[in-house]
Amino acid sequence: MDMPVELRDGTSNQGSADGARISAVTDTGAQSDLWSLEEFLACGFSRDYLRPVSLSLSAANRSPITIEGAFSARLSTTCSRGRVTSCRSMVYVSSSVQAMYLSYESLLNLGLLPVNFPSNDVAWAPKDRRIHG
Repeated sequence: MDMPVELRDGTSNQGSADGARISAVTDTGAQSDLWSLEEFLACGFSRDYLRPVSLSLSAANRSPITIEGAFSARLSTTCSRGRVTSCRSMVYVSSSVQAMYLSYESLLNLGLLPVNFPSNDVAWAPKDRRIHG
């Protein structure tokens, strides 16, 4: 599922223009939020935003994912009822991927997954773990 997301540098003041609206892939198997270096740069961000990290990630098929760096971000999305939710996240930037992938934890924090995911129960309420700051 593609999900529109607003991504801002989490260290900027609220009035800062350091942000981007992008589509993200919801990846319940992902343990980290991961963004394409190409999209990161195309959205006007600079490599100067990236903090060096020593993290080794691998894809579901066990192929290595190169990490260029990471930055603290505020992720926001608008749910179907028009309610905006947001959370803070450490986003890893990689030249090995071609999109933005939202992790399981971010999906929970944004209220995009049911509390009992991956249960097949029909009734659910958004998880009340969203982080506001």
